[in-house]
Amino acid sequence: MERHKPYIAKIVDAYRTGNGNYFCREEGQSEQEHHLDWPIFDSAEYSQLIENLPIFGIVATDYNNKFFNGESRLTCRVMNKDRTVLEKIFLKQEMLNNKLNNFNLEDYEKQKSVFGQYIKQYMSTINSTLDILREYKHKAQIPYAQFLFSISEYFGLLFTVAHYGKFEKRNPDNFTNFLTSEYFPATDHCKAKLVWFIRNGIMHQIFPKATGIGTSCEESLFYQNDDKTLILNLDYFDRKLQDAITEFTDDLYTNSIYLNNAHRILIVEHYGFDDQVEFEKEINKSFGGQLEKVVMKCP
Repeated sequence: MERHKPYIAKIVDAYRTGNGNYFCREEGQSEQEHHLDWPIFDSAEYSQLIENLPIFGIVATDYNNKFFNGESRLTCRVMNKDRTVLEKIFLKQEMLNNKLNNFNLEDYEKQKSVFGQYIKQYMSTINSTLDILREYKHKAQIPYAQFLFSISEYFGLLFTVAHYGKFEKRNPDNFTNFLTSEYFPATDHCKAKLVWFIRNGIMHQIFPKATGIGTSCEESLFYQNDDKTLILNLDYFDRKLQDAITEFTDDLYTNSIYLNNAHRILIVEHYGFDDQVEFEKEINKSFGGQLEKVVMKCP
């Protein structure tokens, strides 16, 4: 079979086979053709989406399709109701291909230093802590929320550095910049400052201000309880935050502007967020530069 370059198709019709899989007809194909002539074949894992047409899918050549005796066939394996989600996959692949084609040692060293210092050494601690908090989230909602806010601020700072080329590590805009970026659902962008408002209540007053926090299977950032109190849905926030982190770190690795900004600001100019510099200033100010005094009793 001729090799076809992957493309995005609008799926407007589907025929279910006896084994639970589907032939899918893309827009522009004749309805009169037998379903076996429809070039797009899809596995049953997308059955829920297919029941609510139209949808969009990425079509590519499958050179060893097990349902057609190993013959080649145009196959659709990735589907979504939102075409822009699929367009982002193509864009990232194109950026990655360009990066590979234009690989140079300098970029590799930048990636190594930025990811080693700011991503890899943090993610193991973040993930292990989240595993515990998720397990006990019904009994520990406040620390669960606090940690999600902390993660948001951390990656918000990295995003602001990479995207805007600015380093202001205590600026609240880092948080809202990230939550209103392309990495979070556009339908939640208008709620970013309200999330910051709730964050301030939990961080400084233990409880959220005039609102609440909770966990729910609802696919929504906020919901109302029986008393009509507005509740921040930690389950949803957690899921969308993890998606955002994954997409952002992918871009940080492949986007040369992001990488150059991060390397210049966080490696060359403010290594370690200036933590060591600020620590030494505090020791000099409070203890005359004598570290050993910290473990002694105050006079």
